[in-house]
Amino acid sequence: MNTRKVTTLTVLGLILAAAFAPSANAQTRPGGDRVAQLFARFDTNKDGKLTKDEAPAPVWSRLSAADLNGDGAVTMEEVIKYRSGQ
Repeated sequence: MNTRKVTTLTVLGLILAAAFAPSANAQTRPGGDRVAQLFARFDTNKDGKLTKDEAPAPVWSRLSAADLNGDGAVTMEEVIKYRSGQ
């Protein structure tokens, strides 16, 4: 695996980990800005949903757990609910 690919996967992993990690301001902003950053980066068609086609495989493998309604797409609201355990 080349260095660029390893670096890219590492950065993607860190972004995803940050999006799912509990934040210090979780009480006032359940999703914080991290979820918004995740969507800004990967929601290429800007429809407010992330799909398997938009997110790299390592990201989607973790993100898909937040697909609470099973439609094959994840919204910011679903990620926030998933993170808060609802």
